[in-house]
Amino acid sequence: MIQDPSVRRAVFASWVTIRKLCNTGEMIRMEFPSMVWAAWPKELINLPLVLAYCSLEEVLGQLVQEGHFCGQSLKLAGLMDASQAVVPWQNYPLVNDGRRQRNKLAHEGLFVPRDRALQLIEAIEFELKAWQVLL
Repeated sequence: MIQDPSVRRAVFASWVTIRKLCNTGEMIRMEFPSMVWAAWPKELINLPLVLAYCSLEEVLGQLVQEGHFCGQSLKLAGLMDASQAVVPWQNYPLVNDGRRQRNKLAHEGLFVPRDRALQLIEAIEFELKAWQVLL
């Protein structure tokens, strides 16, 4: 859907980072004077969740710029709402519910559980693949 190849490359690069953060694992190695293994903070999954919604917002904003639909707002909620009739959403209710959870994280500090965050990240990735933004 997105015509500008530089935007597609930027979204792809962001998604590589998101996937890397999701696949980091449960343990990390820290090197001080001696090597130490420590548990990965379970809340860290919220960072790629926020990044995934930023990528979604970037894609929808670009679709507005390219004239695919008219956005009433530059905020994610408005972009999502305005896109429903034009963009072939695969699971809008799930992604929209996740947007609300992302807002609670951003504005109230309420962490999204790991399994749910991964589900939402995968749902956004599925959307971006369906729209041929990610291959």
